[in-house]
Amino acid sequence: MDELTFETFSWNADKLTLQNGLVCLANLLDIGDSEIRISGDRPEDDMSFEIDRFSSGEWQQAYGKFGRLFCEFRSGFFGVSREGEFEHLSVVLKQCLLDEDVLRNLFATVSGAIEADFSFMYGENAGSGKYFDIGYAANDSDLSIAAGLRDVYWLNFYGASFVEAIGTDTLGELTVYEMSRLNNGVLVRTTERIEDAYDLRNVIRNQIGLDCFVPKSTPVPSRDVVGVVGLVRQMLALANSPKERDIATIRPKFD
Repeated sequence: MDELTFETFSWNADKLTLQNGLVCLANLLDIGDSEIRISGDRPEDDMSFEIDRFSSGEWQQAYGKFGRLFCEFRSGFFGVSREGEFEHLSVVLKQCLLDEDVLRNLFATVSGAIEADFSFMYGENAGSGKYFDIGYAANDSDLSIAAGLRDVYWLNFYGASFVEAIGTDTLGELTVYEMSRLNNGVLVRTTERIEDAYDLRNVIRNQIGLDCFVPKSTPVPSRDVVGVVGLVRQMLALANSPKERDIATIRPKFD
């Protein structure tokens, strides 16, 4: 698996819940020696600290002001941004070597710790031409998560509002590998292997009902610049850019 992405959205996560979720993620990925950065509106507002100090809570004031943080570690990166009324955590693992059961447990544990309302995980093989629809945008209500689901992924967590929208009877009839309760929602694992999930997604979309999904005709921004993944990629470019580069041209905004 070339790259694996895990995204979670929470409407009710306060700073302590978010902190607990990120500490849990750091422990599961064994990235305690990494550094978290908070991106301000100006370079002088940026701050960074070691992830093992995250539980001290000192990050909360800066995050409360700017609403975005990111962390780069040996095997990938993660970022968090406040998007409207919810917190959006995105984790990207490059060249993922973890097996499916480990990934499933990571997904379930972090989704539970962060009190997710909706989470999903999927993998991609470069050059395969198979891409899941992930076009959630922070600033366009027509493309936001509130507009509906975008796709069915390898792992899916549906919180209470999504369970209600889909219907418990419908969920119970889905032809999936695993379905289990998790906190106030349902975890759905579509297939045993990550590689098989893409080919089954349209079958499950039809079983759930297309009225639960954003219409496919809706234009989707470039998958490389959407949401918090795009934010993190831009911030990594900023952190690694030459000093003489014009920061204003690459500093992300969520205005």
